[in-house]
Amino acid sequence: MSLTSKLQTASSDFQKLQEKLAKIVEVRQKLEAQLSENELVKKVRACEMFPPPVLRAFEGICQTFT
Repeated sequence: MSLTSKLQTASSDFQKLQEKLAKIVEVRQKLEAQLSENELVKKVRACEMFPPPVLRAFEGICQTFT
């Protein structure tokens, strides 16, 4: 195998790795966004389930969701 052929193979392999990495990064970003949304929903639901006297203790937190 010539040097040129080896370089072309290495370059092709590297491009494939870059594409895989880009897909992995994209999936991770989507999962992180979903996790953030889930955590926000959890906080909102926690604020909705308490009666008003209890909510006063968490006024600063729960007011941002109303």
